[in-house]
Amino acid sequence: MITLMTDFGTDSPYLAAMKAAIYERLPQAVIVDLTHAIVPQDVRQGAFVWCEFTKTFPAGTVHVGVVDPGVGSKRRIIAVQCAGRYFVCPDNGLLTLVLRETTSDIAIEITHRSYWRPEISATFHGRDIMAPVAAAIAGGVPLAELGTPLDSSTPPILFPVSQPRFGKTQWQLEVLYVDHFGNLLLNATVGMLSEASLTMPVDNPEVTVSICLREQEFPAVFVSNYSSRETGNLILLEGSNERLELAMVNGNAAKRLSAQAGDRITIRFH
Repeated sequence: MITLMTDFGTDSPYLAAMKAAIYERLPQAVIVDLTHAIVPQDVRQGAFVWCEFTKTFPAGTVHVGVVDPGVGSKRRIIAVQCAGRYFVCPDNGLLTLVLRETTSDIAIEITHRSYWRPEISATFHGRDIMAPVAAAIAGGVPLAELGTPLDSSTPPILFPVSQPRFGKTQWQLEVLYVDHFGNLLLNATVGMLSEASLTMPVDNPEVTVSICLREQEFPAVFVSNYSSRETGNLILLEGSNERLELAMVNGNAAKRLSAQAGDRITIRFH
């Protein structure tokens, strides 16, 4: 199985070209479109989607990520194996959140041209390098045969990610991702709360909070599901991946708060 994540858009013929390059080398491949709606060149968004939504695929799945503003430059193309999963991508930070959660077993720079397509375009390495290499991995070729090992002196590029700060009167968090509904997925999980000896004060009418962003404050409540309050209310809840979310009932929290990925927010308890 091979998954594809790109910023090409869902109606792009470039997707078919990448799939053709995979089938050219591995006709029996099973290809899953993870998403092609990553905001163009938004590496941080791609990193979040890869970390959150590749976890349930079976061991051995090869995940290909083409969010590549540096295509044609001297940036490396890498492949990494970690926890039974394989990732193939440009070395631009796409693996940041995956590698912050899981240690890699082996990482290489893809350099062995015999596994690439014969003709290499300067602007479409997804088709000419990453797709055929993914087919080779899915077909059983060891990573060591595909390129040069990376070590502590040549690690994959990782972008900085802030850690949540939990206090008795306020939590300082960061927006990692804004989904299709305008929900804000934050850099805190239920597990992190437990480690900090905290719990989610779900459906507790005695707990009121303010969401503080750019010197503005918005009232919100902790709930167990999206329909726990009336339309228009800002709510905090545990999402499907155990991640803390800020949402608006039947509305768009990102638009209401003018929020985007990378914003820092404070949850202030009263």
